[in-house]
Amino acid sequence: MFRSFKLSDYDCVCLDLDNALCRYNISNLLQLQYRLLKKQMVDRGYNEKYFSSTLSAEDIDFIQKGLFMDFEKGNVLYLRADGYILKASHGTSAMDAVQIEREYGKSRRWAVTDSFCVNKLSTWNGPLSDKMRSFLDYTDCQASLVFAQAVDFVDAAKGRPDRYRIWPDLLDGIVAMFSSGGGYAEAITEFPGNYLRKCDPQVIEWMKSLKSAGILLVLITGSGESSASKTAAHCLGSNWKELFDLLIFHACKPAFFSEKRPFVNSKETSQCSELQFGFCKAYNGGNWNAFQDSLAKFCKKSEPRCIYIGDNLIQDVYAPEAYTKCESCAVVEEIAAEGFCPGGHPDKPFLVSKRWGSYLHDNETSSDTVWGDIVKKHSHMCIPFLESFARKPISFEFVPFWPTMVETSV
Repeated sequence: MFRSFKLSDYDCVCLDLDNALCRYNISNLLQLQYRLLKKQMVDRGYNEKYFSSTLSAEDIDFIQKGLFMDFEKGNVLYLRADGYILKASHGTSAMDAVQIEREYGKSRRWAVTDSFCVNKLSTWNGPLSDKMRSFLDYTDCQASLVFAQAVDFVDAAKGRPDRYRIWPDLLDGIVAMFSSGGGYAEAITEFPGNYLRKCDPQVIEWMKSLKSAGILLVLITGSGESSASKTAAHCLGSNWKELFDLLIFHACKPAFFSEKRPFVNSKETSQCSELQFGFCKAYNGGNWNAFQDSLAKFCKKSEPRCIYIGDNLIQDVYAPEAYTKCESCAVVEEIAAEGFCPGGHPDKPFLVSKRWGSYLHDNETSSDTVWGDIVKKHSHMCIPFLESFARKPISFEFVPFWPTMVETSV
């Protein structure tokens, strides 16, 4: 991580929406998603008795962001930064050292996750994406439990196969769950208070203070304008768009940072070569380099300094730092749940796992996980919530330390 951090040094602050600016009631959210995805799998022929009627304490302890699923072998993996398999599970059954070495050799490594550790986008799309997946958001991390329970069903019904073929069904189920009629969007729309937390007024005032200081405030989200507006209106208020100088929807991260997709005017559906900043200006798609060029013209600077604040450690932290000159700040709620920050976390049982260990740092081996390594190498700050910034003036100088940050001026 970097030595010090001060928001007033930036010309532009870019914010992610879900799990960064808009926080979720994670306990309720994961239970909702589990019920919906379980139904999708049962509809596809998986026996309901291998899934839970409601999430048990053991089920909850299994769930953690960033676990890796080996689709062919039916295993779930917890990795050290260099790809070494620290812990593993076949289905929901924990594997001991002998079992791990039988599956992955004495080195306890897998070529697919080794490739991921070298280049975090190498398994995002293409042939390797059919062999492995890691869920990095609270909107899908419970799928690793559903995958493991589906493996248990296959083993019991058919005996352990040479190759599992659960992933296509699971992927179809996830897509269906989030599609119209799948139940997720309908629940969020009908009962937003059950799943979304109102934004702390301090955060809204902090956003206004950034704009008052002449710092541009930009929303960059993968969500479409309609769904983003429903979420943001509940969390930030009906006039939420007025908080921003520019809105970018359907950003399709991490490709937004690594590729050259065109911007499209959200009202006219025509491609744009130059972006306009101002009241409620909105675009779809796009890429960072085109955004940076428009920003440079607007700021009259050759290289305006930008930071992107988000929670997805691949899309929002690794990709900006690895593929552009944009700096990044990681929002990691687990550091509050694990006790690194004062105040704790209201959804602690869903964010702390005795089975797997810490999200960022494996205490048993005193080594960083693959996610802790990304935070260390690619984020300028790691905070649990935006309130960490909102409690201080924008000129406050933070001194980061591992694995979180300390609010001490220098």
